[in-house]
Amino acid sequence: AVFAIPFLEDEFYFPPRMSFLLYELLGFLLLTAITLAISEERKVLIQLTTLAVMAFIWLQALSCSSIVSGRYVANALDRVYSKMILAEIEKYEAANNIEVTKLAVTSDGFSPAYYEESRVHYEQINERIIGQTTRSLFEAWYGRHFESAGKVPEDIYEEYFAGRDWDYFDIQEQLVIIEDTAYLCVF
Repeated sequence: AVFAIPFLEDEFYFPPRMSFLLYELLGFLLLTAITLAISEERKVLIQLTTLAVMAFIWLQALSCSSIVSGRYVANALDRVYSKMILAEIEKYEAANNIEVTKLAVTSDGFSPAYYEESRVHYEQINERIIGQTTRSLFEAWYGRHFESAGKVPEDIYEEYFAGRDWDYFDIQEQLVIIEDTAYLCVF
């Protein structure tokens, strides 16, 4: 039923957190195969099953390695970009003697929830934090709390971000600070 339900929906959706059920099913099939092979005393079947399990484990280890390396890439980019944003905000505060207390985040023409530099990004795997939970990122990593400024006002969006589609992070163009509010456009 766990595998049938996603196929019956209008759009296929099988979140990665449910993948343990696939491994559970494979594990039960493996236990059944081994039990039958032992009860029938079929040495060749036991050896083939063992080889299949070893190959499967190696394949999973390689896949996990790729996923984990992508997570490191996404986290590193989130940290670098957030440090740049915070440094720019602090520079503005020092120059203007105004504390920035609010943050509004929007996105450009094409803004996926992942970084292109991460090879594996299916569903929620290796999602970037900036653009998803940006204010929480600043609070968790730097202890800096920003209140939500809500949606970026239409006039600010039109003046600074409309029609733009960045392929890289450009803090001079993607971060606008007006009075006590920072407006960030995620690429």
